[in-house]
Amino acid sequence: MATRGRSGPRASDRSGVKGCVGSESRTPGIADQASAVVVARRSSSCQLGGSVEVFVDEVGYALSLDERRRLLEANRAAAQFFRRELLRTRSTWPASYLDARGLPHVLTVESDWKVGYAPDTCSNLTDHLRAQGFDCGTLVKAGLVEWSDQGDAVDRHRDRLMLVARDHRLSPVGFVGIDETGRAQAATPATAIHRPTNVLVGIEEQLDLLGRGAVPVVVEHPVDAIAVTKLSREMG
Repeated sequence: MATRGRSGPRASDRSGVKGCVGSESRTPGIADQASAVVVARRSSSCQLGGSVEVFVDEVGYALSLDERRRLLEANRAAAQFFRRELLRTRSTWPASYLDARGLPHVLTVESDWKVGYAPDTCSNLTDHLRAQGFDCGTLVKAGLVEWSDQGDAVDRHRDRLMLVARDHRLSPVGFVGIDETGRAQAATPATAIHRPTNVLVGIEEQLDLLGRGAVPVVVEHPVDAIAVTKLSREMG
C-alpha cells in the first residue's frame, strides 16, 4: 500500500517530482499489510550472435553489459563527488535550506542520506571524472556532461542539491536536483539507463527500516522522504 501525504518537520516546496519514498515505522492506525512500491518496468538482457550479451530496456535502447556497467560506475563516481562537495562547499544556501527544514543531520558524515551538491562551476565534475579514467563519450551518455557551443565538455549539473535516483535493481542510474528555491526535478535526461518516470529516490537509504516492516510512504519531494526517515528513526 502506497500512501501519499505530507510529512516531516516542515512541508517542502513541491514541483511535481514523484517517486520519492519515505519509510514510516508501524504505528497504531497504519494498515498491517504493506507492499513494495514498484515504479520501474523491468529491462532484460539477451544474446546477440551467440556471443555478445546486451542490455535492452523497455523502450528499445540497447547497450552491452560492459557499457551499462561503465555508465553506472560514472554515476557512482559522480555521487561521491557531489557528496564531497556538499560537505565542504562554501555556498551558504544548501546548508541553510536543509537546516530550515529540520534536516541538518544530512550535512554530517554519518547521515544515511548521501545527499550531494553540484558546484556552480563549468567543468569541476568533468575534470574530476576524466582524471578517474572516464572518457567524455561515457560521461555524455550517462547524462553528467554536455557539449558547449564551443565544443567543450562541460558539467550538465550546476548549483543543485543532488540525490541519486535508482532503478528496480537499486542501480544508480541518474539524479534528482533541488535548486535554491526548493524546486525539485529530474536532473538527468533520458539515457540508455535512466527514465525519469521509472526511478525512485530513497530506497537504498532505508533498506534497514523496510526490512523491519516499515510502511513505504510515497511523497512528492525528496526532502519529504528524508524527513519521514528522520521521524521513523527517532521513533525507533
